[in-house]
Amino acid sequence: HKVLLLRNNTQIGETFHNVDILFGGTFYIEIATRLNDLVIEIGDEQDMAYIIPRSNGQAIIGKVFIIHSGGIKYYVGAGQMEILENSLDILETSIGAKKHLYNPPAR
Repeated sequence: HKVLLLRNNTQIGETFHNVDILFGGTFYIEIATRLNDLVIEIGDEQDMAYIIPRSNGQAIIGKVFIIHSGGIKYYVGAGQMEILENSLDILETSIGAKKHLYNPPAR
């Protein structure tokens, strides 16, 4: 299902607090292994033009999500994005949980 999970987790005592960002229908990823102080926005036509030649000829069905972190622009091509808050253990996944679907309109 081509799902990308980005997780920010904090542990207080024995309890975890996670903010999970899930991208469904992911067709392109260009991100760092560590991201801080994220800002996410929907890319424009120039951003889509940037990833098309880099997507190995895959059909582009979805949007380009831009992740800004540390003054650097990263790219995720996906059909949708979900943001979930949970208290799952660090080795448990929220993939498949549908809580707060963010499916922005196409530009």
